[in-house]
Amino acid sequence: MPSRSRRDAVGSVLAKEEFATAISLGQHGTTFGGGPLACRVALEFFAIVEEEKLLENVNKVGEYLQQELKGLVEKRAAATGVRGRGFIQGFNSIFRRARSWTRR
Repeated sequence: MPSRSRRDAVGSVLAKEEFATAISLGQHGTTFGGGPLACRVALEFFAIVEEEKLLENVNKVGEYLQQELKGLVEKRAAATGVRGRGFIQGFNSIFRRARSWTRR
């Protein structure tokens, strides 16, 4: 039996209806075209996300993270405007890039 060096993978795109209807099948790309193993793994992944309430936890911890970042920003003059959702958070830095960072 030949060894398998590749791994089955699955990708997905979640979008609001107005965006989803603007693209057609194949425009968003594909890895292995949703083979049976990859699809079964994806179904199990979503079951675990639901059972363990992972999204709920991300939202809860994300709110805490955002509040902590806002507290830091209020105390420091180097940043303003915290924003984000879940674990994806950001803030505006008031520092400009050093010239050595932008030159190549």
